Amino acid sequence: MDKEVFPLEKVKKLMTDSFICVKFDCRKEKLGEYVYQKFWFSSFPTYIFLKSDGSRINMVSGYQNADQLIKLLRNAIAVNKE
Repeated sequence: MDKEVFPLEKVKKLMTDSFICVKFDCRKEKLGEYVYQKFWFSSFPTYIFLKSDGSRINMVSGYQNADQLIKLLRNAIAVNKE
């Protein structure tokens, strides 16, 4: 994802214009451990979409190609506007 999907302009623009993006290593970082304990996911990578109040919009695990990720991002934007 870091090499193939995130650098694509259409993905990068949508992510930087509409989201606060963070990346954690749940096995090595304290904050990552906290996120893992709060949301209990079972595979990596996992994408967690939250509203500004911290409530979860969606959580998806596994590799996402650019089109799949863009669909998830647009859905999170739409749900957040509701």
